[in-house]
Amino acid sequence: TCEFKMQSIVVSVREDVVIDGRLSHPVVLDGCMWSLTTDGPQRILSVALEKKDPQYEWPALLRSEDETFR
Repeated sequence: TCEFKMQSIVVSVREDVVIDGRLSHPVVLDGCMWSLTTDGPQRILSVALEKKDPQYEWPALLRSEDETFR
């Protein structure tokens, strides 16, 4: 499952949290989605995020503790 917030994301597979952090920049919640597909024995989790302000390039999905939003 994926839990989207404007400035953070939590992704869990079964009961294991695999991503939990603050995003590099805010997102549009209605523009965020996830899907789970199967490719043979593999299961693929895809996550799409819509930037609130598309002018900013994201250096990474998540920001470090000492970074602040522009």
